[in-house]
Amino acid sequence: MFIYYSSKDLVPNPHSYAKVKGKIERHYTNKAKIWIAEWLHAHFSSPWTFLAFLAAVFALALSSIQTYLALSSGDEKKHN
Repeated sequence: MFIYYSSKDLVPNPHSYAKVKGKIERHYTNKAKIWIAEWLHAHFSSPWTFLAFLAAVFALALSSIQTYLALSSGDEKKHN
């Protein structure tokens, strides 16, 4: 009795998950996501590379702020 019910319910319907399968295939074949994943894997495979990237972004941000403040303070002196 148990074998009859369990074997009958285990036969999958190939059409029941067609919508989900289509979404998974579209997600898997998305070129942008593939390129981003490959780039992240190639350049940020170590936590140290990510920390170095953050330090470089921080240094560029501070340099940009310093340049902006230096240029904006020079304009005020000319107008006075």
